[in-house]
Amino acid sequence: MAHVEGRTVIVTGASSNIGEATAAPTDVTDEVQVLRLFEAEIARFGRVDILINNAGIADHTPSDELSLERCRAVIDTNLTSAFPRSLSG
Repeated sequence: MAHVEGRTVIVTGASSNIGEATAAPTDVTDEVQVLRLFEAEIARFGRVDILINNAGIADHTPSDELSLERCRAVIDTNLTSAFPRSLSG
């Protein structure tokens, strides 16, 4: 992994496996937490070179049995959280 040596990396998705071992503890569905994460990393390292968007929910519940609350959680985690945000507002 020499090609990432010396680079600043943010990994999302800390519930299991690689993400659990490497990810920052941030709720990707909470815009304020995401902005704080990036602000902290930029303050500490001056930049973010690589973002690994590993956060996601796999829910195999049939759609007619899926609650609206759970549907929104899946969409917010899998889709909305991946949209770029501005650090300047």
